Amino acid sequence: MLCSTASAQLKCPPCYYNQAPLPGHGAAPDGSKRRVITLKADTVSWGSPPPANISAGTQKAADKWNQVTTCYYFSVITSGTPDFLVTSNTSPQGGCADNKINSYPYTIELLNAVQHTNYSSDLIGSLIAHEIGHGIGLDNADNGCLYRASIMQGYTGTACQQVTPAPTAADVSKSNQNCTSQGTCDRSVPIGPIGIPETTSCPRAATCPNEGKAYLLDGPSDPCLWPDIANWCPNSGDVVFSNCCYQNESPIIVDLQHSGFRLTDAADGVYFDFSGDGVPKLVSWLATNSGDAWLALDRNHNGKIDSGRELFGNYTAQPASPNPNGFAALAEFDKPINGGNGDGVIDARDAVFGRLLLWTDDNHNGVSEPEELHSLQEFGILAIDLRYTFSSWRDLYGNLFRFKGRVLREQKWEDRTIYDVLLLTNQ
Repeated sequence: MLCSTASAQLKCPPCYYNQAPLPGHGAAPDGSKRRVITLKADTVSWGSPPPANISAGTQKAADKWNQVTTCYYFSVITSGTPDFLVTSNTSPQGGCADNKINSYPYTIELLNAVQHTNYSSDLIGSLIAHEIGHGIGLDNADNGCLYRASIMQGYTGTACQQVTPAPTAADVSKSNQNCTSQGTCDRSVPIGPIGIPETTSCPRAATCPNEGKAYLLDGPSDPCLWPDIANWCPNSGDVVFSNCCYQNESPIIVDLQHSGFRLTDAADGVYFDFSGDGVPKLVSWLATNSGDAWLALDRNHNGKIDSGRELFGNYTAQPASPNPNGFAALAEFDKPINGGNGDGVIDARDAVFGRLLLWTDDNHNGVSEPEELHSLQEFGILAIDLRYTFSSWRDLYGNLFRFKGRVLREQKWEDRTIYDVLLLTNQ
């Protein structure tokens, strides 16, 4: 069955359901009735006056957004308190730029190297325009959104050069959704600075890997031109990665002992019912005594993990998307309707936190036993960040660690500790 637009509609870029629209400073001078939002290049961190390309880039960012019709009209000021302050920083989140959107005024931090003459004002304008997007309701265009043009995409292979340099119709639509009906958006505002994601150039793979049931997408030859990537997958449960549709299973794995991840191949895996249809499949699995665990939730309170629907992955309940994954499933419990507080992390302030489990399956039999189910507190995990980035790392068997997150343990955020991984299957 082909994926339908109704069942797997893209939400690109995602928008924030808990970010209030900016009130603005009166109506735009062009008669459009848009709210005036102000920007200013910081004269403390850049110097007074700021470098010419920083000042020009700030104006170009305003122009890029003013050329499309959102709720806002952007005006550059040189004095007073702006809505967006463009500053210099030696190491912004993401490498080139970030935006601190948890306090006002919003502070856009640019890598201080961008003041050099080899960075054009147009490139700087695109960086600032991306960060403005975070202040008007938009999250990074990650996941399946990589295939739809958006100012919220990441970099190309050139340092700080973005895939899409200006706002698109998709950006306008989703910003206006935040402005007029923010409760219908699907992401929460992250804690801390939010940067531009890792390189997201459009992949053009000619063939698909053979593991599991992988299909070459039956769409236009240039995936960057696809109107809706979900429509090109042959099965409704497929996930998309690097120009391929997969039916592989995808749970969240946690490294408990800082010893790295140890999975098996499919032949040495276990039979487990990921889809919840009562039919176990042979899949790659945690190696015996690996020191790793699956993140789980005993939803039916029967004391065991019955299927992949009680793990966190592509078979777990979550909003429809072309790339269902464990972090998206976990984010459902950050929503107030599900006992969350909408702060972008899962911790003790969310109702689900005390129910989350780490299943170690020490005897490698695919059956959860009481002594194998542990609380997060047992391993000192205080929080799980709901933000995640793409990863193309594969282990020696070919298990694909496709999304990378982080956990808070002993008051320190740990990267490379938690992944959503596409497992191998022989069926």
